Amino acid sequence: MKKSGFTLIEVLVALLVLSVVLSGTYVSINNFSQQKRMLQQRWTAHSIGWNKLMAVYQRNRGWNAPEDSTTQSRGNEKSQGRKWQWEILVEPTLGQDMFRYEVEVADPEGKVHSNLVMFMVQP
Repeated sequence: MKKSGFTLIEVLVALLVLSVVLSGTYVSINNFSQQKRMLQQRWTAHSIGWNKLMAVYQRNRGWNAPEDSTTQSRGNEKSQGRKWQWEILVEPTLGQDMFRYEVEVADPEGKVHSNLVMFMVQP
């Protein structure tokens, strides 16, 4: 008598191997998508923070009018379809006329995604 086809044990082992491979693939894809989203948020927050620091630099160099929006120390900005909160903190340093500018950019829940620092001498 000749056998044809697979036994039930062989089919179950094949399904077990397939489920392990597919679950590993799902976990890898999920991790990749979470990391991509986190990197996009961090990049957006860094861009907002860097733009705010450059606006302060331009104002201090006299490139912008002193009455424009760069004189604000905190605010909201919409970028990449999300609202972001930013705040600029200014502290004097030991150097004469030198100040430390720090900008924090956070999401609406308050989680900080970017924290940039720039030192600048006042003209």
